[in-house]
Parts: sequence; structure tokens; C-alpha cells
Amino acid sequence: MRPYAESVFMKKWITSLVSFWSVALTFCFAQNIPIDTWRTHFSYNNARILEGGNGKIFCAVENGLFYIDLATGAINTLSKTDGLSDAGITALSYSEDFKTLVIGYESGLVDLHHDGKVTTIRDIKNATLVGSKKIHQIITHGQLAYVGTSFGIIVVSLERQEIVDNHRSFGPNATDVTVTEMLVFGERLFAITNAGLLSASLQSNLSTYTSWILEADSASFSHLTATSENVFVIKNDTLIAQRVGNQWIDASWASDESIIDMKADHEFLYLLTSSNIHQYQSTGPTALKSIAHLQANTFLPSDGFWIGDLRSGLIDPAGQSITPNGPLSDDITEIRYIDQHCYAFYGPHPEDYYGQTDSLGYSLFDNTSWGTETIEGFYNITDVAFFENNHYFSSTGYGLYNQTEGSLVTGLSKNLEGYDPLIPQLTTSSDLLYIPSYESGEPLYTLDEAGELNPYSLSFIGTSFPLAVSLSQRGVLWITRGINDGGGFIALNLNNQDFRELTTADKIPSNQINGVAIDLSDETWIATVGGPAIFTEASFIFDDLNAIIPIYDNKEVFEDESVTAIAVDGGNRIWMSTREGLWIFDNSLSQLEAHFTTDNSPLPSNMVLKMAYNSKNGEMFILTEKGLVSYRSGSSAGGITNRSVSVFPNPVRPGYEGMVGITGLVRDASVKITDVNGKLIREVAAKGGTASWDLLDYNGQRVRSGIYILFNASQDGSETHIGKIAVIN
Repeated sequence: MRPYAESVFMKKWITSLVSFWSVALTFCFAQNIPIDTWRTHFSYNNARILEGGNGKIFCAVENGLFYIDLATGAINTLSKTDGLSDAGITALSYSEDFKTLVIGYESGLVDLHHDGKVTTIRDIKNATLVGSKKIHQIITHGQLAYVGTSFGIIVVSLERQEIVDNHRSFGPNATDVTVTEMLVFGERLFAITNAGLLSASLQSNLSTYTSWILEADSASFSHLTATSENVFVIKNDTLIAQRVGNQWIDASWASDESIIDMKADHEFLYLLTSSNIHQYQSTGPTALKSIAHLQANTFLPSDGFWIGDLRSGLIDPAGQSITPNGPLSDDITEIRYIDQHCYAFYGPHPEDYYGQTDSLGYSLFDNTSWGTETIEGFYNITDVAFFENNHYFSSTGYGLYNQTEGSLVTGLSKNLEGYDPLIPQLTTSSDLLYIPSYESGEPLYTLDEAGELNPYSLSFIGTSFPLAVSLSQRGVLWITRGINDGGGFIALNLNNQDFRELTTADKIPSNQINGVAIDLSDETWIATVGGPAIFTEASFIFDDLNAIIPIYDNKEVFEDESVTAIAVDGGNRIWMSTREGLWIFDNSLSQLEAHFTTDNSPLPSNMVLKMAYNSKNGEMFILTEKGLVSYRSGSSAGGITNRSVSVFPNPVRPGYEGMVGITGLVRDASVKITDVNGKLIREVAAKGGTASWDLLDYNGQRVRSGIYILFNASQDGSETHIGKIAVIN
């Protein structure tokens, strides 16, 4: 049917709708972000580098940086979602002359952040060099930034925002040098290198080794700094040396502790040890500030002392911790999305457990902000489940805790080595909570609606090393077996005791399982270290079905590659990760819908470990080896009926260039978009419970400002819904 023909029968609906509906439409910030939008969920508690400039204190952490405006107290974050080119900052330097923050990365990228804009210098990362491209240090002097690398000094013009020089083979006898620290003092450039402490006049040809003087070569040097009168350096972590004339004189005092950092202002020299900040004079140090209660990593003298701490982030001169909102740590071991919250856990994996205790608790995200909670006496938390209006938390070595009742669940036996239960994961059905117990004589328990705990023996389950339980649509258990017991799966029906062991003999690429996901068609998708596999009937696995290797583009998908994580979204699409990033396929693997890497997304690492899905709005939480991010895709779980249909953003305001998301739809609905006169503008299909509209009409033109009507219907036409959206250009 042509668009104009379809509009005829729609007009009778629209006439009444426009007269009864108000134009007031709402934004839903807590639950919704635009489709195709990323969010970062990084911890800011591990301060690595501090820098001051332009009335701000900058603090670099693992996956970005934040800064505090000293005049207003405002705290701002910068990461890849804000235009930074990478994660893994290794160097910071602020140029007061150019009001530019120069940022160096592990990858070799260099960013120039000026007036809210970022210019990226990619030459170092893109260079065909063997070895590390890490930026070790950056200093600014005049209109130049000197960048210390593993292959010498790169010089960047801050005015031209490009590399203007490269000094590489300036070590003794023209050898290549690695430069870890630099300092300009009296128009002389000092450099700590793997060949020793070198210096040269800035007026000389720095590329010629004869321009450089070997100041010292017999000690381990670090923390070059200078007052207005002298240059200082730390030797062998404990001894201060001062340059007097052309000689280096060791101080008569040596620290009893390793000197963690050394800084100077115009007049004084300051030392950071594990216990104190000291002011150093020729007669020795004077302790100024006790920091024994901290894990100080660096510091910055600026109207007092700012401290970079490994646990508490940035500490201001008054001793207050200043950190933007985020999880407690980036070292997350498991994530779970339930009950409209994303949980992040830090407990050890049972296969890596040797009695250690992690008391970090857990972090949770309410779709707006992060918080951290602990449970007194209950540590090594690994997972959470919501069952019969109770929140249950599992632990490696501490058993199972009912948070709602505030008590441990009793009746779980110790593991075979005498530890309290090692519970790696929890799974729920409509009437049971499934509790795998690792390295146990009773490796599986179920908790029913009445609160009765039911154990299952080793002889019944077939393994003492269950790592996870997944459920088919008919309640068949897919138990991931630890590699200590051979790996693979145990398929089990608790009702009729059907049992099957699944290994490489059943065409699984490897017995080392990284993940499993059962899709909306009741197919089991498996991620192994040898590639992915599918069992087409998750509930009928006892019929001797073998695994199938998925095919894409006439080739086996990720053959002999480790698939590190796998998930299914509300559109029944398959998300798989390898060492090359995150891949999204349609369910038939006929189309690759997206491939995300560190180069084209805010992923801090291509190594994805876990995924957790918000089925309501389609946001996938993605845990990498370096931290957590999330991405709202154009899919969500579809219902049997339309439920709380929402449109976001609504209204669409001037300047918005993203997708409009229509969520809460009946599964795989068709959505027709018309103007108020009934003219059909566009038709889009939902993926699961979400449809996406790019604000274009059938001719590929952006629609005009106005009110647009959204008609959606299920595939059989039995479920319908009408909504509206305002577009303001």
C-alpha cells in the first residue's frame, strides 16, 4: 500500500487524538539515554597523575581524568565519550602559555585539550616501530611540548598542534635511548634515560649525540625536579642528589623509606613517602603532613598539598576525598543487571580462590548514579538474585546471604577443602533459586518458594565444579563445568533426571567455556576458547544433538579464536567478543550489525569479559579487562502486549542528530509514523521491544518541526498502540 493510501484510514484516529492530547511531553533521564549512545562507568578512586594549571587541578585515573575548578569547586570528567582519544593515560602536562592540557597514553596517542576541544596526534601510535609506544612523560616549555618515549624525545608545537622534531639516537655513541623523565632548567634539557642522566642545551642540535652530556650513569634515577635555584633527583629510591655547578652532590641524609614522589615550588623541595609529606632542606627533612592512613601515589603542592591516592582518588589540602561518581574500582570480576539496577562485584573467582578475603562489597547503578555497599562479615561477593521478594547475594568462601532478612542462608555444606561454600553465580526461574556450590560434595542446591533448601549430590549432578547454571525455556539446566573437572557442560533435567555430558566429543570447539547464552528461540550459544558453537534445541539436548559451528560470510565464525563473552539481546541478536573487540550479529548470522573496538568506541579495552543486559531499554553493560562501559542499542525485550510505551528523546530539540527510541513495544512490532494530517512519513520495524527512527522520511530528508503520530501493531495485528512525538528543529 502506498504511503498516501495508508494515510486515509489513519486520519479518523488523528482527529480525535490531537484534540485530546496535550503537547507537553517528558524526558525520562533516569531510564533512558538515546539509542546508539555510550556511557562510561569508570572508577575515579585510583589516582595516577596530578597536574595543575589555569586554576584547576587535573587528576588522571585508569580510564580518563577529572579536574576540579578551584574557583567554583566544580568537578568535571573527561573520557573517550568526551572526545579523548584513548584510555590509559600515562602523562599530563599543562601549558599556561597556550592554556592547553597535553595528555599522553600507553598507546602512543597524544591529545591536546584546549577550550573544550581535543586535537589528537596519532603519528607515534601509527608509526611502524617495534616495542612499546608508551608516552612516559610530557613537559611543556614555551610553545613546545617535549614527549618522552621508548624511542627518544618527540617535540610537539603547541601552536601548530603537530610534531615538529624527533630526537632519537642521542645516547652515548649515538645509541637509541628510552626517555622516562625530563626537566628544563636554565635553558638546559635534562633527561633520565636507560643510558643514564643526560643533559643538553636547548640551543643545540638535540638530535646529535655530541650535544648531550652524560651527567651520571651509575644509579637508578627518578623524580627530576627543580626549585628556582637547583636541580634535584632521587637516586636508588632513597637518596637525594643536587646539581652544583656541573657536579652532582649526594645529600648527607638518606630516607629510611622509599621516596614515592618529589616535587618543588619556587622555593622549597617536598618529598612524599608512605608515611609523610616532608619539606627538605640541606640539614634534612621536616615532616609537614602525616599520610600513613593513605595509599598515596603522587602529590602536588598548590596552596597546601593535593594527594593522589590509590583508594580514595584525589585528596584536597583539607584531607577530603574528591572523586566523581563511579564504581568503587575498575577491577570488577562480575556484573549482573536485575531489578532495574546494574551490580558490579569484586569477589575472586572460585578457580582462583585460596582463602583470600575481599571486603570491597559491591557497587550498584540505579540508571543515574553509582553507589557502593558492604555487608558486614560477608565478603568476596560474586552475584545477586531477586527471588520471592528477597535479594540474595552469593560469595566465594562465605556462602549465601539473604539481604532482605539480613541473615546467612543455613544448610549449605562446606566445600571439599573445608571452606564455607564457594558460590560463583545464582540463577532464578519462576519457582526456584539455583545455587551452584563449587568443589562440593553437594554441588547444586535449589531454594523453593516456601524457603526450603534442597541439595543435589555429586552422583546426581555429575560434577563437583559447577561454575554457572543457565536455563532453557523448558527448565533444562545447562551447568558450566570447571576446567579442573574437564570443562564442558552438564545438561540436566531435575524433574525426570535426564542427564547428558557435553564436551568436544559433541563438536564443542573447546571444553574451556567462557560463557553461554540461551536465545529467544531456545538455542544455546556457547563461547569457548576455541570459538563459538550452537546447540539448536536447548530443551531437547538429550536427543543426541551435536553442536553446530556458526557460519558468517561463508566462513566459520572466529575459528580457533577465543570468544571471551556472549550475550543475547531483546531483538534476539547475538553479541560476541574476541580479542579484536565486540561483535553484534543478527540471530541467523546473515548480517554483522556492529563491530566495536577501542578505535571506534569508548571501550577501554578490546578484551570484553562479561555482559549484562537491561531488557527494558536495550542498554548492554560491557565489562572489559580495564573497566565498565554501556551501550544502548536499538533493541529491548518485547512483550506479548504493549507495555508502558515510551519515546526518547521527546521532544526532539534543536541540534539533536541521534536516533529516536520507541520502547516498551510488543515484540517485533511495526511502527508507522505520520504527520497530524495522516500522511505516512516512515515505517520502521522493532527489534524485540524497541524501534529506532532516524528522523528521516521516505525520501531520506529530515522531517520538519511538528507533532508526529506513532502507530504500532504486533505482527498479527492483535496488539496496537498510538503515541506521539514532537520534533523541534
